[in-house]
Amino acid sequence: KPIRKINEDQLKMARYAKVLSGFIHQSDTPLTVGLQGEWGTGKTSMLYMLLEQFKEKKIATSWVNTWEYSMFRSSSETTPAILKGMLTNLKENCIQEGHWTLNDKTENSVKKIYSFLGNAANQFISNQTGIDLKSAIGQNEIVKEQAEIAEIKKEISNIINILIEGDSPYKKVVFLVDDLDRIPPEQAVEVLESLKNLFDVPHCVFVLAIDYDVVVKGLE
Repeated sequence: KPIRKINEDQLKMARYAKVLSGFIHQSDTPLTVGLQGEWGTGKTSMLYMLLEQFKEKKIATSWVNTWEYSMFRSSSETTPAILKGMLTNLKENCIQEGHWTLNDKTENSVKKIYSFLGNAANQFISNQTGIDLKSAIGQNEIVKEQAEIAEIKKEISNIINILIEGDSPYKKVVFLVDDLDRIPPEQAVEVLESLKNLFDVPHCVFVLAIDYDVVVKGLE
């Protein structure tokens, strides 16, 4: 069972959380940090201690437990659900802290991204039932799909920029991604690839808790 507060730490691991949170606070972005270790070695406890530090440093955060998003979903639906959950949790956390910039531009960007992720899940499902998407659509459609991904990445960047501009105390957004080693290895690699393609934008930091062997298996 993971600890949730630094004052519960009896293994003197909080010192690592404090140093790592300080590094993330000062680092350039985008940045990805991997917390590597086998199951039960304290990765989730470390994430909770980092989360406590980030709140003190006024860093916007979003915690996603990938295993929970994979339950009762097909493999093709898992990645879109995780990506949507990242944005949803970010919005909810910022609203709770009173620093979500609510305006029409922000809400339209969120709706576009949610629509894209929903369509992506449907396309993956169609592909699994025997439809070869790349063969079924022409070159113009492939180009259109690539352009849509670029547009969605731009919308994500817009949301992050709006969140940290002006009088907002936030200067960074940290996504804490837990339990990647509890989902099938190929799904874990797919999630990593999607994060790289869609969320590789300024002001974003990812802290990934994962067993390195799971990544190797997924790549194989």
